[in-house]
Amino acid sequence: SNQMDHCNDVNKQGSGWQFQNVMKAVVQLGTYQRHRHTVGSYIELPKAIADKRACLNIKNEDNKCFQYCIIASDCYDRTKKEPNNVRHYNKPEQFALYNWCNIDISDKCDGVTYNQINTFEKANNMSINVFVYMPEEKTIYNDRETKNYNKQNKIVNLLVVKNGDKLHF
Repeated sequence: SNQMDHCNDVNKQGSGWQFQNVMKAVVQLGTYQRHRHTVGSYIELPKAIADKRACLNIKNEDNKCFQYCIIASDCYDRTKKEPNNVRHYNKPEQFALYNWCNIDISDKCDGVTYNQINTFEKANNMSINVFVYMPEEKTIYNDRETKNYNKQNKIVNLLVVKNGDKLHF
């Protein structure tokens, strides 16, 4: 509002004004259950998201979509042709750039849990946020906000899509 803008301008100039109270607060609640599953293999993006062309959706057949997303966050700008093709992100020398901690990077990988992401981001000076697309509501929720925020950290935002019980970064 104009009054708030005026107050903010005056405060910046050193008026000494102080905020005293909230006259009204509205809290809206919705049903949302945070997923506790591991996240794995490729799922096609819902049309509403795919049409925006704002998300990279790597077409992997294993459960290493988290690993590929992390690698893609560093080299996506060099993959102009077929950026969703996993071949751009599955080279051993790319995997060697990270401390994968307790995350399995073998072909037997079962996916990644949020606890593993916590450890990974600290070991690699990253801040990783995870958002989940809920197709029933056509809404995106913040499912995991990094606790490892630091101005020097690389920030990576990941979107999880689901199809039944199957999840994919």
